Amino acid sequence: MNKIIAWLEAAKQHLEKDYDLIVPVIGDEGMGKSTLIMELAWLWQPICDKEQTIENAMNTIAWNRNQFKTYISSKEQYSMIVVHDAARVLSKKKAMHGAEIELEEDLLDMRFGNYLVLLGFQEFDLLPTMLATRRAKQLLRIPKRGIVHGYNEDGIRKRYNDDKWPKPVLRDSFPSLEGKDLWHAFESEDQRRKQERIKPDENEEQDEKSLKEWAEQAKEDGIRKFVSVHGGNQTLYIDATLIEAEYGLSGNKSRKIAKLLKKGVAEGEISFDGDLL
Repeated sequence: MNKIIAWLEAAKQHLEKDYDLIVPVIGDEGMGKSTLIMELAWLWQPICDKEQTIENAMNTIAWNRNQFKTYISSKEQYSMIVVHDAARVLSKKKAMHGAEIELEEDLLDMRFGNYLVLLGFQEFDLLPTMLATRRAKQLLRIPKRGIVHGYNEDGIRKRYNDDKWPKPVLRDSFPSLEGKDLWHAFESEDQRRKQERIKPDENEEQDEKSLKEWAEQAKEDGIRKFVSVHGGNQTLYIDATLIEAEYGLSGNKSRKIAKLLKKGVAEGEISFDGDLL
């Protein structure tokens, strides 16, 4: 990871010039996006003369929108702030609601505290327009597990305009964190947060008719746009995260809609050329 370490050192120099740095990290499910982000959080600490501890690495993570807003207004100078699932925090413009629009304005207008902000997305097309065309100056992409490609501002804009990846300015590899204490700490907390998100909300009305109406909307919009390829086994699946980002729905509701769509395909009610996981 020598090149990645050098990239982090250059990022620190960038921050010291009174700038912030927002970096999308693109990687499909199972490709190691969270692994790379946690590696970066671990390596960042000695670069900023901090003790290299699991607690310090975990404290870089903003788990939800409110925590992210708090971090970008109150973290110590030169802090790293990471959002593993940024599609839950920032959405495409047409699906944004008031809180997301307000957060986008914060990202555009605030000077921050000279922060390095890493935002994880499963694919480039989920990036909000303001990130892809204006705010992101660097981008990291995982084309296959354990490999990372880096792009500068010119490369990001070319990818946005040409719909294909240009030649990266950085190529490096990163190791697995399986079995390491840092990964265990991250997985445990990530699992706890996910279980909290999928608990039924007694105040949220999610009747069967409403779910079916959203499934019909997704069908009309084209089910193909909600299909992803599993990074591990290359199997197609209906991605609830894409439904959530497209319509601004809760994660719980989006997962139920994904199940309805999958059922419709299995029963032949929805036409789809391919096998779904």
